[in-house]
Amino acid sequence: MDYYTEIKVCIKEIGQAKIEFQTNTKDYTFNGKPPRDIPQDRYTKLNELFESYLSNYIRQNCKVEDINKLITITKETIQQLKLSGDNHRVNFLLSRSKNELSETATFNHDDINSIISTQKLVLSKILNHLYEKIDYLNSNIDNELIADIDNEDLSSSETDTSDIPFKHIGRATFKLNKKESLMLLYILEQEHLLEFESIEHRRLFIESNFNFTETRNNVNQGNPFPMKGISSELSDFSSYTERASNNKTLEKLLKKLNETIHLFEFKK
Repeated sequence: MDYYTEIKVCIKEIGQAKIEFQTNTKDYTFNGKPPRDIPQDRYTKLNELFESYLSNYIRQNCKVEDINKLITITKETIQQLKLSGDNHRVNFLLSRSKNELSETATFNHDDINSIISTQKLVLSKILNHLYEKIDYLNSNIDNELIADIDNEDLSSSETDTSDIPFKHIGRATFKLNKKESLMLLYILEQEHLLEFESIEHRRLFIESNFNFTETRNNVNQGNPFPMKGISSELSDFSSYTERASNNKTLEKLLKKLNETIHLFEFKK
């Protein structure tokens, strides 16, 4: 089986969003159907199919360049999906202002927005998974490079690092649990107070440089742990279904910040 082609087909199917206004019914269709007729588990099943194809493709010793091509395809699909959603919203508002919509059009508009949100969430998870596979494929190369460096003679003046204060930089530790720590960074990024070069850079930087603190009442309470496997948690912050849970965590985080930063002052 040509897994590369099948993966591309999966990505395209997940991102397909053909939204049409039917003049005879004054209502919308999504990929040729009423939005309510789209199976609820459609994108879950497509994602599972993608995962299966990708696992088999990795076993075939695929190249990093091929994964990079899939990343580009996924990014383009997300952008096209966003454009489709934005165009639909503009057309909906225009039609509503002209009183050209049926009674059910607003409900179908909301359903379409929910479907697109699900599509974007699944594609974001796929994108993160592809970045993780690149890390996996590069790991053997990286380990060989590290071994080569460790075996080199570093005694020459050209490679002298005696004037560098930190030959090894450890992790910084948030005194917050994992979700609170990620949420703080996520909010800073969303409010444009923090900027990463890309989704991949954000994940790699956080996983390489930060710990979180176990705050639950168990044997590990108070201990730091590396911030690993953060892709799904970051994706959940933009998930409609996780909104209640996210707001609950946000409330706890804001309380902690108000009890600390809010009271901080520079003293003489």
